[in-house]
Amino acid sequence: MTPYPSPAALDLIVNAEIGSEANYNATECHPTWPGADSGVTIGIGYDLGMGSEAQFRADWAGLLPDAVMDSLATCCGVHGPVARAMAQYRAGLTIPIDAARSVFLARSIPKAIADTLRVYPTAGDLSPDSFGALVSLVFNRGTSLDGDRRREMMQIAKALPTHPELVPDLIRSMKRLWIGQGVDGLLARRDAEADLFAQGLAVPAVETIETPAVAAPVPAPVAPADIGGR
Repeated sequence: MTPYPSPAALDLIVNAEIGSEANYNATECHPTWPGADSGVTIGIGYDLGMGSEAQFRADWAGLLPDAVMDSLATCCGVHGPVARAMAQYRAGLTIPIDAARSVFLARSIPKAIADTLRVYPTAGDLSPDSFGALVSLVFNRGTSLDGDRRREMMQIAKALPTHPELVPDLIRSMKRLWIGQGVDGLLARRDAEADLFAQGLAVPAVETIETPAVAAPVPAPVAPADIGGR
């Protein structure tokens, strides 16, 4: 069976991406551009710039009107400043929270799990908290290990099999990329991931489930994170 993030890890991701359901319905239910190298983002952290049109249509099939699907499909694969203009042009479109939650659980989280196991093959041996912290990291930053901006991502890959206790400090070290850039939510996300990973180190065995037992909880209202600048 496939390892699955803990409820605390799912809370962390949802909290960082949209805050609360009330906040989502007030400000996050329309296409946005988080900044830097991000693409047009919808739902719970679904970045259209990171995937193909075919993948987008498969993930959201039957959940959005055809006209909305067609408009958003043109944003697939586009990221950076061009995506900002595309998001502004589509600011009148609405992504219902139920559709967002459905895609998050059925498509985004399974993909993030698979990506995490691909880039960190031994992560499946971790506790659900520690594993979930890495899923949150990969959900936000992707899988690349190349270049100075990905230095800690590579160091985690090297440390994980034999020295997982080094991982929390490596996650926190990534904050060097965004300090002073007005993305306090992103800095807080790295701290939360590091704390959750460390918490999970005290739990020796990983839980494995095939599907989530319940829908991902929507946490109490907080300010949403800025997730730009992967």
